[in-house]
Amino acid sequence: MGWEELKNGKLLAAAATAAFDVFLTVDQNMKAQQNLSTLPIPIIVLVAFSNRRADLVPLPPLLEDVLKSLKPGQLIEIRTSGFAVAN
Repeated sequence: MGWEELKNGKLLAAAATAAFDVFLTVDQNMKAQQNLSTLPIPIIVLVAFSNRRADLVPLPPLLEDVLKSLKPGQLIEIRTSGFAVAN
């Protein structure tokens, strides 16, 4: 897609205009760094002990449930203990 150089707000804007349904990240600082309420797509943040695959493996089953009820501009954090709407 040629997005390797995009960072932060430019990356989010590109994802929103490219007709993605959701933006999935492990960046836990995103809600403090960006104005997410103006985005036309929801943001899902995977929160684990680390970003290593072994620590992220428990999260996809919770992700499936969250994907069913997303709203534009919404930020949801998914943890092994469950998920929470952050905004």
